[in-house]
Amino acid sequence: MACTDPHFIDKKQETAPKRYIYLLLLRYPDTFSKIFRFFSRCYYNHIAIGISDTNGLFYSYVTKGFRKELPKQHPTFKRQEVPCRLYRGEISHEIYAVTRAMLA
Repeated sequence: MACTDPHFIDKKQETAPKRYIYLLLLRYPDTFSKIFRFFSRCYYNHIAIGISDTNGLFYSYVTKGFRKELPKQHPTFKRQEVPCRLYRGEISHEIYAVTRAMLA
């Protein structure tokens, strides 16, 4: 039976490390991306996903599946800075496990 006291702290949850998911939005300046932005009217034209223990490794979906990306190694595109925005959200351990399995 679960404790219904709002002040009760589950020790298992307290010691478990927090897991995060990261969404990286990018605005590439190539021709195809400019056409995509024109028709979609979106500022960003690319998104990549990362999870808390991948050390800066992100994944994006292309027609052949997931592609690995390391934005820290390639902060520019043809010597132009790439505008980006990074969002972080806490996720449950179950969602983390499913996401990690999909990206592996």
